[in-house]
Amino acid sequence: MLTISNQITTSNNQTACDSAQVFGTWYYASQSVSQTYTATSGCDSVHTVNLINYASPTTTINTTTCDANLVGTNTTTFSNVNGCDSVVITNTTLLPTAYGSVSVSGCDSALANGTWYYASTSFNDTLNNQAANGCDSIVTYG
Repeated sequence: MLTISNQITTSNNQTACDSAQVFGTWYYASQSVSQTYTATSGCDSVHTVNLINYASPTTTINTTTCDANLVGTNTTTFSNVNGCDSVVITNTTLLPTAYGSVSVSGCDSALANGTWYYASTSFNDTLNNQAANGCDSIVTYG
């Protein structure tokens, strides 16, 4: 009598947010991992784990600002639709302020920026959001 035993093949799905240990090894991406065993019949038995990684890649945003208080790196963590972390890194750099100067002169008085001056002086005037990049401009009158 001839007896043929069939190979036993099983599989299951395993989900993770960033990494999972399968058959003693750590994996960090979605993939299928198989392990072969010897069944009681002496034939091979193959078990496959389909690892599904629901991690979101880190998103980096580079942006600019006119406000020196907002400069720097900010890391924010959200939950994606699968309940895993989704990290957003925002790098903010400062745009330059525009500087200029205006010479104003007169014999007894001078009109500068809507104000009459009767003595020599120097002053700065900030023009909000008037630079080409949308930031403030600072004009020095003197």
